Amino acid sequence: MTRQEFRLLFEKTLPGESAHLAFSPIRMKSSEALKSASTYRDAAVAIIVLPEFDFLSSLVIERQSYDGTHSGQISFPGGKVDESDANLMQTAIRECFEEIGVQLTIADFISELTPVFIPVSGFYVRPFVFYLDEIPQEYVKNSREVAEIHQIELVQLLDEKIVFEKDIVINSQTTLSSIKHFKFNEIEIWGATALMLNELKEVLK
Repeated sequence: MTRQEFRLLFEKTLPGESAHLAFSPIRMKSSEALKSASTYRDAAVAIIVLPEFDFLSSLVIERQSYDGTHSGQISFPGGKVDESDANLMQTAIRECFEEIGVQLTIADFISELTPVFIPVSGFYVRPFVFYLDEIPQEYVKNSREVAEIHQIELVQLLDEKIVFEKDIVINSQTTLSSIKHFKFNEIEIWGATALMLNELKEVLK
């Protein structure tokens, strides 16, 4: 799929939060959860789309294990806003370069997906979709933050056989029951990243 063909998919109204609900661990829309939050922190991620595997692929990272909420999880490159960022798109671009060494530009930008609020960490995440005409020659992994970089085939999103449910242990006091997630081979994607992927799935359909 070419850049122009991909861009045309976003000319229709986005599926929005209705595409998030099935995969939401809190079983409610982000906009509803945000109303009850006393505070939140702005963040952004870069959804990088590549013309590969006869269709499209994307990049996700496996975060390092640490004493924190998102330890070891699969996510898109991204993070919290920095004072030096002119806007949240620049946050996504900066974080992508810092984490995996891919330099995105505004010219690569296609569209935004619907923001996702993560109550457990208090982040309000804006997903920015970018399209690269050429596959990066190499990735430079930030070993402090990133354990692995994975490439996933987006055509698999259209196959319901990669959707599973399982209980997820957050900590000794909290276990989330029957959480829907995507499984790309051995990579399990749940939480905010799954919400974003499910909206992207609806766009691709």
